[in-house]
Amino acid sequence: MDNNELLNAMQTMLKSELSPIKEQLNNIEKRLEILEIKQEVTQNKIDNLTFRVATIEHNQNKEFKKLNDEVDTLIEVMEAKGVLPKVE
Repeated sequence: MDNNELLNAMQTMLKSELSPIKEQLNNIEKRLEILEIKQEVTQNKIDNLTFRVATIEHNQNKEFKKLNDEVDTLIEVMEAKGVLPKVE
């Protein structure tokens, strides 16, 4: 066997040995891509929930302020009519 034949035999052997490793790497790449997509979807859901919570908090704060203003107005009217004693 000359050097070229030996080299070709070694290349063939290496290719056959590396083939399963390449296949495993391809499978790992595919799984990683799937995980990245799932992570992106999950992040979008978290972002949407965060926005919804912020919106709910904002609306609640507006409603509480409105209710407090209405209660203050009611108290002032009742104090003016003598229904409630004036608090100083």
